[in-house]
Amino acid sequence: MKKEDVVSPTVIVFPNPNRTGQLNFRLSVLDTEQQLKGQVLLYDVQGQLVESKLLHNTRELLEVGHLAQGLYHWEVIVDDHVLGRGKVIQY
Repeated sequence: MKKEDVVSPTVIVFPNPNRTGQLNFRLSVLDTEQQLKGQVLLYDVQGQLVESKLLHNTRELLEVGHLAQGLYHWEVIVDDHVLGRGKVIQY
């Protein structure tokens, strides 16, 4: 396999901005048959961990309706590697 044939894993988070109280995480991984061992972490603007969930599938739902309105930072870690980072606005 050539270097240019390797596709990096990606993370899609929606809806953003979020008004539904739920965040959807979709992971695109190289081996869809692999058992995921990871987690989704959600931090407030002060860097405090406010929500986390273990990952077992390439599609996960994170309940965030109890969180205050504002900006949050998310991070997805799989097998001790950061798969993705980003921001989400909670309304």
